Amino acid sequence: MANPHASSDPLETALQLMHAQRFDDAVTLLTKVVQKNRSHDQAYFYLAAAEAQVAQLGPARNHLREAIKLSPRQAEYHQELGVVCQLLGRYDESHAAFDEALKLAPRNPASLASKASVYRLQGRYDDAVALLEPWVDDPPADRRFAIVFGSLAHRMGREQQAIDLLESIESELAEGDRSKASIAFQLGAVRDRVGDYDAAFADFTRANKLYGVQFDPESFSARVDEFIECWSIDRFLELPRAKSTRASQKELAVFIVGMPRSGTSLAEQIIASHPEAHGAGELDNLNGLVQEVEGAPYGFVPLMSLNALTPQRVEKMSRTYLSAISKLERRAKRITDKMPQNFIHLGAIALLFPDARILHTRRDPLDTCLSCFFQDFSTRLTFTFDLEHCGHYYRQYERLMSHWATLFDAAREAGIPTPEVTEVVYEDLTSDQEVQTRRLIDAVGLEWNDQCLRFHETERLTRTASTEQVRQPMYRTSVARHKHYEKHLDGLRAALRGSGFRGSG
Repeated sequence: MANPHASSDPLETALQLMHAQRFDDAVTLLTKVVQKNRSHDQAYFYLAAAEAQVAQLGPARNHLREAIKLSPRQAEYHQELGVVCQLLGRYDESHAAFDEALKLAPRNPASLASKASVYRLQGRYDDAVALLEPWVDDPPADRRFAIVFGSLAHRMGREQQAIDLLESIESELAEGDRSKASIAFQLGAVRDRVGDYDAAFADFTRANKLYGVQFDPESFSARVDEFIECWSIDRFLELPRAKSTRASQKELAVFIVGMPRSGTSLAEQIIASHPEAHGAGELDNLNGLVQEVEGAPYGFVPLMSLNALTPQRVEKMSRTYLSAISKLERRAKRITDKMPQNFIHLGAIALLFPDARILHTRRDPLDTCLSCFFQDFSTRLTFTFDLEHCGHYYRQYERLMSHWATLFDAAREAGIPTPEVTEVVYEDLTSDQEVQTRRLIDAVGLEWNDQCLRFHETERLTRTASTEQVRQPMYRTSVARHKHYEKHLDGLRAALRGSGFRGSG
């Protein structure tokens, strides 16, 4: 590996840092470069690329726009701006950026595929297919094109052609090239769809190994031990609660928590179909407030500096969050925040929003863990890259949810206002839609509306892995999905031993 300090050219050094996955160091270096020279378009471009890798999407967007102001005819600048805007959910901006890139480079398959990908996220499948169709008889050997083609191939009846293209591109990439991972994930998804389950499992396993992400189950378990000890019953009961929340905002927030891939998107889509509700998606706001208390620059961190939670700070944190989400849709009586990992922050939610509702989504642990393993989360969720690690993480999540239940019960017995937690079981929701949907709407305190049964008709922005699923009527093909992969699940079953929940077997 190149020594990141060997070059006198700061751009070359930054590229070496990025190649070494040291994106934070690259951001620091490139920030200094653009501060010294505000006319350096390449520095702005590389800074944005590094920022995007550490989920600083707002700054990345701003810096790409600076690069474009300085050099408006660079197609790649417009292309990357489109990608960042897509990740931000700014789909109109994304389309505009890809259109500009295609004006400058009309035959660029990456920009074409990226635009089709945005159409897919919007549920505009016919538009996405129409954009790709002229290219698929002689498809370009482009990684991004192949991935988007793979995601739409079932709508075109071209699954085998997509498999052939993905295999060809993967074979041409250098050994150890991490971009092979996204190709392998898409290969697995296509093969899973056509029922070639053993080959799909091999693809997903290869994809996860290519990322080379490390997760230490024992260390994580020890951290959960420490966290549970920190949040003792006595400590929880004596901590301050927010009391000055405006009446109109007391019940505004609905937190949908659980394991990733457990049905959080479906629950939110149903609620968001109600005319008095707004689905805000996976918000970072709450974790951002915790980061400030903990002094953590990034990452999903547990709240453990409990001595810092003075009554004044708790009130301020509550106001900050509610003020931010209320601006998303001022007419809504309920706004959902479906960041699944907010299950780590249930203690903080109880302090900041005593009148909030919490929905806890649950799904068969084998299906949940397998779905996590099959999903390309990049490097955001480190436990998902090994199936046994998924099982270990699931057990720790169960431990923590059980602890929160104990604390919440103790608070209610002490007469302390505490959020209501409603369990939403994915298998029940898909097998008894109307009864469970009515229960869900009642749990968030809204009057019944028939549109909630037609959630797939609701047009709203979705940016999660379940974006295609929530645009379909209720279906049960994902229930007991693990049965197709039984021969590969011994390690996961062992890791899950002792789990207190059984969904589909």
